[in-house]
Amino acid sequence: MLEQLPLTEIAKIVIPGIIAFMTGRYLSRHSRNINAAQEQFDKAYLPMYKIIEPYLYSDNEDERELLIAVKLINQIANKNKHLVPEILRLELNSLVNRMESKDNYAFLIDFVSWSIEKRYFQLLSILGYPRRIGIFNHMHAFSIRRLTARLRRLDLLLGKVILVLLFIPIFILISTFLYNLFIRVLTFIAGLST
Repeated sequence: MLEQLPLTEIAKIVIPGIIAFMTGRYLSRHSRNINAAQEQFDKAYLPMYKIIEPYLYSDNEDERELLIAVKLINQIANKNKHLVPEILRLELNSLVNRMESKDNYAFLIDFVSWSIEKRYFQLLSILGYPRRIGIFNHMHAFSIRRLTARLRRLDLLLGKVILVLLFIPIFILISTFLYNLFIRVLTFIAGLST
């Protein structure tokens, strides 16, 4: 007959096996993620970032040069569809169309350049490559074009917040008035019945 093992003996056998399995699973996934990140970096984001970088840190941009740069980035993104998110590819196509038709594209260029720059720095971090430090990593924050676009978005947000903040006191005043009116009506009705 099988003799029963104590719980501590079972734990001594099972726990190392579970830890070994989880470690192996993590390492397997991690190496696949590193390989995918390296491919994404080499084929898509490094070339796109090299093209867009001069426009990130500059305020004076030639629209024709910028259009050529955006078209090149669009080609890279469409050539590497499996490495670039669909939303970024759609925004790039929309940006090219807006730039060609001379529509307002300031918000789109900010979104596209921010998306490329953000993912580029994420991939640098994942792959263990050195990153720029200090102000150089955030130099674009001082770009006049980006600053005005951010202020416009902030202005819209502040406008909504101010609108809400204006309605709160108005709502409180109206509700207080209605409450007092209701109390007076009830007091009046109670006075009539006595």
